[in-house]
Amino acid sequence: MLNRATVDDMFRKHAGLIGEMDAIPFETVCMLFGRRAAEYVQKNGTPGRDWNQYGFGPDGIIFFYVSGIYKAATYSNVQEIKNPAQAAT
Repeated sequence: MLNRATVDDMFRKHAGLIGEMDAIPFETVCMLFGRRAAEYVQKNGTPGRDWNQYGFGPDGIIFFYVSGIYKAATYSNVQEIKNPAQAAT
């Protein structure tokens, strides 16, 4: 399981400035926490607070702010609690 200090370190390591705030691109969040965690936050999180989009169409990217990263890590932790055998593989 991931604790807040670990997630904060991951955010600092992978974040970059997008607009006026640090954020992590969607694909990096998928790499760190799994695609299902990233999609969960995009579907259930608050746009503009947890995640956002910069640009449109093929030039646009979806990115996650630190609050969205906490939610992705929480989703990952909950999946690990629910399915400990899968997390071990």
